[in-house]
Amino acid sequence: MPPDSLEQILARDEARRRKALGRTADMERKAREARASAPAAPDDHEWRPIPGFGDAYEIHRDGRVRSWKAWRGEHTWLPRAMKVQAINGRRSIQLGLHGGSHDVDELVEQIFADGEPDA
Repeated sequence: MPPDSLEQILARDEARRRKALGRTADMERKAREARASAPAAPDDHEWRPIPGFGDAYEIHRDGRVRSWKAWRGEHTWLPRAMKVQAINGRRSIQLGLHGGSHDVDELVEQIFADGEPDA
């Protein structure tokens, strides 16, 4: 069997990349659908997305942070509470794989500054 040509290798890599991108888009769509169909808690209107992270993270007015994760594969999306740490007397949260640490109080001030929920 002859070795694969460069064109075959590049075509295979491009197909893998497209498949991975399609999965990411599917996961984001499923997260949005799960949020829309999730039963509303009395304070659900207080959760807002954190800018710069798409629909992956949300923050509450009281400083709670949650992420939306696939549970048991890609079929069920559930919110997951994240651990807020105290660093130098300030509440801090690690967002994203390489997102670094973010001050929770500053995020709350920035996101809830207008006082009205985003439409």
